[in-house]
Amino acid sequence: MKRFATVRFWHRAAVGLLLINLLPLFVISLYARMCANDYAYAILVRKAIKGGHGPGGYFAALARQVLHSYKTWQGSYAAAFFSTLVPGAFHPKAYALTGICMTGLLVLSVFVFFRSISRGARALMAADIAAVVTSLLLIECMPRALDAFFWWNGAANYTVFFILEMLEAAIFMKLLRSGSCSNLLTALCCILAFLISGGNYVPSLVGAECALLCLIMYAARFRKFPMRLFLVNIFSLSGLALSIFSPGNAVRMATDMHTQAATTPQALFALIFRCLQLAAGAIQGSVQLFLILGLVFLLPFLWLLSETPEPPAAAQAFGAKVPVVLAAGTAFLLYASSFAPTVFVDGTEGPVRTMNYRHMLLIVLLVLLEAHIVRRVRCLLQNAMGEKLQSLEHAALMDAPGYFGSIVLIFAVCCLYYIVPTQNRTIIPSIAAARSVLIGEAPAYAEEMDERESVLTAAGEGADVVVTLPQDRPGLLYSISLDITQDENGWLDKSVAEYYGLHTVQASEQ
Repeated sequence: MKRFATVRFWHRAAVGLLLINLLPLFVISLYARMCANDYAYAILVRKAIKGGHGPGGYFAALARQVLHSYKTWQGSYAAAFFSTLVPGAFHPKAYALTGICMTGLLVLSVFVFFRSISRGARALMAADIAAVVTSLLLIECMPRALDAFFWWNGAANYTVFFILEMLEAAIFMKLLRSGSCSNLLTALCCILAFLISGGNYVPSLVGAECALLCLIMYAARFRKFPMRLFLVNIFSLSGLALSIFSPGNAVRMATDMHTQAATTPQALFALIFRCLQLAAGAIQGSVQLFLILGLVFLLPFLWLLSETPEPPAAAQAFGAKVPVVLAAGTAFLLYASSFAPTVFVDGTEGPVRTMNYRHMLLIVLLVLLEAHIVRRVRCLLQNAMGEKLQSLEHAALMDAPGYFGSIVLIFAVCCLYYIVPTQNRTIIPSIAAARSVLIGEAPAYAEEMDERESVLTAAGEGADVVVTLPQDRPGLLYSISLDITQDENGWLDKSVAEYYGLHTVQASEQ
């Protein structure tokens, strides 16, 4: 029993479970193929690659595409840059890198972040366990994994920027903990802030708010002006201004009749109230058994993660004195602010891609809030009990015979609730991926899309081509809303035609 009641055992078990969950996602990524906006952003790049212009021609085409988007569509220059890096432009099967990169980098960024908040070697394994549970909650509860991981354009507009924000937050934690960081890390943080501000306005707004919040926390703790964080905020606000005042935004807003201009106090208060209302509803909808079990499972490991080599007074000075109500309120307002850009445009929560980003933001905020509560309790007990607390911790966390049984029970409930029901076999990403591959659905879909690729590539310059829609449609890889339509003048059909150098492309009526 004691062999199982060790942090080392649970560290190995957690990492192993994460790898098991990632494996089917990596495998199904091999069958992903280009769709929707991928073609529009890769047109110039594909022409440069086919023309054999070399690296110089490739980067020149990439720059032209970003500039074109900046002038004619919207100011999110970094989102346009990442959207143009479509792996499928080099080879159709290279698109498999989409799912592998997005899931892999997301998990890596979560590990980097949680390791940045650990204090001392003993807390590293606890930090890794927290990262594993958070990663599983991010991936397995994703509103639509297709947009988040397996569609390049959808992931490049939101998942990539969440990854960048996690890396930036790791540097922020180093600054807040030690009061300083190297010039190299400061420069990296400035670059990350500038890139995040050039994303779509949901992540860019949250990124700018996090940078400002970190500046305030630093000034409150160290009682001095945070010059390095001030510089990061300058880069963040400069990038945001560059994005907001782009010519493309003016063009897009002129044609978007749904844009809501909050130019009066009444309209501004209505926008704020709507954001709070949507945020409260989204949180209520996100509370499910898997999330609750994950947070409960994390409690003892967050307790170990909160261990600090600092004296109790110094530990309390770094965030532990912040009231839970204030911390929870700040987290809620930060989450609610992510609704502002879409509410401003059309009064709604926006497309599923934005909800994917908000889901990731909410999970991390909940885990951090739980960690803050645990650390606050620990600091209070440490001040009251001193060295006696350590012996009590060991007895409560490691030797309690009911602890191992409770973990097994939690795991069993998860298995029964999420694996046994038939409907979950197409909803939970890892389970859906394994199922799709095992029954041959994903391989059959990839074969159909490869046949389409052959037809489009073999057609002569300026030809009119009619393609068929795939019969096999794995939910993680395909959505009919992202495929070619029967309207040869539709934006997607025209983009595909231009991508392959054809006159028209449309789907057959069958």
